[in-house]
Amino acid sequence: MPCGSCATGRWIMFIGDVQRVVKEAVNEVLSAEKPEVLKGRKGGYFCLRILGADDFLIKPMLVGEVTNGRDTRYIQLCQEKALRLEAEYPARGHVSSWQSRDPEQERWGGAILGPDEQNRQYAFSFSGLPELCDEVAMLLTAVKVGHLTQDEAIEIARISGNDLFIRLSVRIEG
Repeated sequence: MPCGSCATGRWIMFIGDVQRVVKEAVNEVLSAEKPEVLKGRKGGYFCLRILGADDFLIKPMLVGEVTNGRDTRYIQLCQEKALRLEAEYPARGHVSSWQSRDPEQERWGGAILGPDEQNRQYAFSFSGLPELCDEVAMLLTAVKVGHLTQDEAIEIARISGNDLFIRLSVRIEG
């Protein structure tokens, strides 16, 4: 007979692991990217969604520091990227919000998909850093929590031409 509290405990541990890892990933991006690219940005908002769920598994949470007063905007963008990716995945097979990026409509990159061992798709989404840095933080997070292999993450990074992730991957592997 399945243990309901055991399953709940595993979810709580998973959520705690993701929250810890996303902080590490954002710090790694901040230390790897050039200051002129970051433009003084030091963080943003992260959220996590299981595709098809009624709500976010992790509602927008602050990671680092928002230095430009755009907290409300980054919370909205974080959620929008995940929801847009959720809509585009079954229709077009998108695995990155970069694939439906449209600056004129204020639709940015920074969300990626990663499956778990039951093949549920998770949308990892971040907003607050430059969008390619948002994406790198999500790719690093998904790899570190086991939702993407390094090779799968590199393939997603190639969609956006994300050289920073590819450079970090070489450093991680090498």
